[in-house]
Amino acid sequence: MTAKAKPSHTFVAVAAGLAALALAAPSARAAAVTWMINEDYQQRDARDATDFHMFLAGDVGARITGGGTTGVTNPFADPKVAIGKTMIGNTQVTFSGSNKIAMDPKANRHFGVYGSGAKPAVRLKAWSYATSPFLQPVPVANLGFSYSPSTDTMTVSVQNLSDDQIAASDVGFLVFSSEQPIEALNRTSLPPSSFNPISFLDHQYGVGDQASFTLTGILPTDFVVAYATLQFAGLSLANGYGDGTAGEWAQVSAASQAVPEPGLWAQMVLGFLVLGLAVRRRRRLVGLALLSGLALAAQPAAAWERGNHAGDWTKGGTIKVAVDTPPGDAAQQAAYLEAVAEAMAEWNDAQKPFGGLKLVLTTDPNPDVRVRWANKAAEWGSVAPGKGPVVLTQEADDGLNARGVTRSLKHEFGHVEGLGHSAASALMKADAYSSTPGQAPSAADLNSADPFIGPTADDLAGKKALWGTVEKLSKSTASSTTSFGGGLWHYDYVLQALAGYTDPVTRFTLDLPHGTQLGDLANFLLPQGWAVQFFSGDVTRSGPEKFLDDEASSPSLLSFYALSSSFGLQPGQLDEFGFASLLSPTMTRAFTNSPSYDSDESQVSAPGIPEPATWALMVLGVGLAGAALRRNSRRSPSGEAVRAAD
Repeated sequence: MTAKAKPSHTFVAVAAGLAALALAAPSARAAAVTWMINEDYQQRDARDATDFHMFLAGDVGARITGGGTTGVTNPFADPKVAIGKTMIGNTQVTFSGSNKIAMDPKANRHFGVYGSGAKPAVRLKAWSYATSPFLQPVPVANLGFSYSPSTDTMTVSVQNLSDDQIAASDVGFLVFSSEQPIEALNRTSLPPSSFNPISFLDHQYGVGDQASFTLTGILPTDFVVAYATLQFAGLSLANGYGDGTAGEWAQVSAASQAVPEPGLWAQMVLGFLVLGLAVRRRRRLVGLALLSGLALAAQPAAAWERGNHAGDWTKGGTIKVAVDTPPGDAAQQAAYLEAVAEAMAEWNDAQKPFGGLKLVLTTDPNPDVRVRWANKAAEWGSVAPGKGPVVLTQEADDGLNARGVTRSLKHEFGHVEGLGHSAASALMKADAYSSTPGQAPSAADLNSADPFIGPTADDLAGKKALWGTVEKLSKSTASSTTSFGGGLWHYDYVLQALAGYTDPVTRFTLDLPHGTQLGDLANFLLPQGWAVQFFSGDVTRSGPEKFLDDEASSPSLLSFYALSSSFGLQPGQLDEFGFASLLSPTMTRAFTNSPSYDSDESQVSAPGIPEPATWALMVLGVGLAGAALRRNSRRSPSGEAVRAAD
């Protein structure tokens, strides 16, 4: 049994929120098996175990169509299974047989069930003993799934719905074109080493913690298997299971885990209230959640930066652009003039809805902007600081064709209109167009026949904030507090969406100094339905390729964002965000965004990059804390998420 080949898989570290509980159960059993849960546990108690129990969230007994009656899914002799409903409305599955299971810390005992519809969420698993009325919990995490047919993406969540602290390791996935039998969900057929690893989900989860990743290119006919090795952590190590491990396998058919249409949410919330499972907005701590900057398709990044010309123009104003005669013959000159017109039109079209700037060609001898041409310049393009006029210099040779010139000009006109480099913008990042992230683009990258990149949500938010004339639909304020304890700095933020507006606040971003990496941050605090995304601003200027321009590099960015507008801060609401770090405070810029590209800026505290001598003292004083902080944060040299092998 081998995983179906995929051209690529992009993983994004997000908080899945309601995914596991948000799908309504069908009223009748379906014939097809759409989900499986199989796990192994040791019996580590000196007493003989008489039963094993699995508790599922909600009244989902009708979804269970099999399992627990064979040696594959129940280790007791003459295996049998009973399904009941607890007093608070959850489902209890009890595995038993004609014998008892003696203590054996090295033997892994398998328990499994399967069924139809959406996969139920696992709350608790435990052994029971004839000599005690109390259950002995074992480490458990729910592997939740939600599928989007419109984008062919599957979000897989590691969720701690139990009352214990747990540690997850070996988290991974496989994709198959056909269903795998439940007999295959074990260490022999599908050992942990066979899964594509998601290393940044390997960390501790407190009660209520959850983190997720998203697979792209998943077809409705695919089957996804996820795996995690589980152990108790923290104070939970003191219970009877001690440091024993558990293996959790879960398989779903993609189509069966489809995310419901937005119009169904109201009906589901009503159903939750009836079941006593009302969803409430609450804070949660995420040990580590990450989204790669280029991987997010459904939620475009919105984190803009000010450039050299952010204060040079008038809101809603017109900028007159004069173009020097391009080099070459008539055909080449026409192509280069067309490139200028294309780049200007791109920005004009993008800003028109909110009354932004307008670029127009002119022959006036005193223009606002002059485009000049260079031959083998130091950069592909550049925009000089200062006015009278603003000078945009564009490489016209050195291997560039008209497409390469067009790409460069689209980027440079962004600088002309006040945007700086932003690590979150595909168009305005310092390494835009590069086939090697973190390094300058080559002539071949710029000349590519691929479609052009237009202004992103990031860029529109910046342009509207700087130059827009339409009325704002969202406004917000942010404040911060900083404390020190346990060898770490704790950064806490209060974000408020002001009353009197119509749109929610859906993103809150912090500028962080160059050199900051994801591994410098931990223990994220965020509202229900929000996730966190990190973008490294580190770009190397070494190598044979010319840099795009000499504008200042982007800071690194830490961005909290709502998974949908419904989770955003509605006008009049406030909520808390935060994280911990070894790095001591400095003041930095924070800013927000909304679905209508409204953005507000604040000054808050955030981690700084210490001097080398300070690092030595920190390592000496908080070495143990640092080891704990970084142990679960394996990353690539660029600081982005470690990507699993395809």
